[in-house]
Amino acid sequence: MNKILLIAQREFLTRVMKRTFLLSTILLPLIIFGFYALMIYFSVSSDDTLKVAISDKAAILKGQLKSDEDVSFTVVKDTSVAQLKQLLTSKQYDAYLILPSVNTPNEKMQIVSDKKIGLTSRQRIENRVNRVLEESRLQTSLNVTTTQLDSLQQEVPIEYSTIKGEKESDIGAIASNIIGYISGFLIYFI
Repeated sequence: MNKILLIAQREFLTRVMKRTFLLSTILLPLIIFGFYALMIYFSVSSDDTLKVAISDKAAILKGQLKSDEDVSFTVVKDTSVAQLKQLLTSKQYDAYLILPSVNTPNEKMQIVSDKKIGLTSRQRIENRVNRVLEESRLQTSLNVTTTQLDSLQQEVPIEYSTIKGEKESDIGAIASNIIGYISGFLIYFI
């Protein structure tokens, strides 16, 4: 038994205590984590407000598209594509959105920009425009009022509890997920 401990000690000292092993085991995962954190940070955060000019030929939006800190919408009336391009090249807007007229139902919406629009900004624009278009279609085709539509879209909060009657909080679920991720990360290190 003593010889096994001596062999294990020698193997540990010759292989595990080397600088390359320690650096590749500890430092390399931290560098990979840092790169992913930077990529996520730069893809999600943007300091600029994306200014979008909207050419609404069908008058569907009717000023219902609201701006926020990420995307600013401005409806420009009676503007041709050449004028929109001029507004884009003069840096008054970052992009323009053309909504087709009602007479051409197969024509797609088109967003033109001077620079590439990030994935999160694209999703925000698409979600907002589609939500407003859906509400407009519901109101015109089904004669649903705005208050009725709001009452239909109202979310109902869900309360979680155990069979013993104990209420569960979101903080506990989030904390257990964080502990699980940290434990998994530590297991990966070990």
